[in-house]
Amino acid sequence: MSLAFNFQGLIGLTALAIILPAGLLILAVSKPRKLPIVVFLIGGIIIIVATFYKLRNNLPTLVPFHSGSRYFYILHIFIIWSLIIYLDSDKIIKYVSALLLLMALLSAFTHFQVPPLKDFHWEKYSQQIERGEAVKVPINPDGWFVSIPSRAP
Repeated sequence: MSLAFNFQGLIGLTALAIILPAGLLILAVSKPRKLPIVVFLIGGIIIIVATFYKLRNNLPTLVPFHSGSRYFYILHIFIIWSLIIYLDSDKIIKYVSALLLLMALLSAFTHFQVPPLKDFHWEKYSQQIERGEAVKVPINPDGWFVSIPSRAP
């Protein structure tokens, strides 16, 4: 992965994480009966700010969606529910909301999918642990492990 991709991905991620919820929030504040959207999006924005603050020294880790998506899952759910609530709006807002929901549904089936994690056959390590042996158990991501000391009698 090149640095240029990380930078472009970071800009796109920042735009999606800030501009879309902020726009929905501004629209919700201007409409009565949209208090749930305000609550959803303020909560989501707090999560995003906390995420960016937590990872402020290593923001490119958020760009690959297979490693950064866990930080945006709740915001994603909040946005989807906000768009569902906006389906009850009038005129253009209803159609834009429906279009964004359709795009989210299609992207869920075609993008942002994570390959299955590697099977390290933990059953063979569990037998060693039960016998009280010291063992290094490999875990995901590949190359990581957990060291379990022996239980010497």
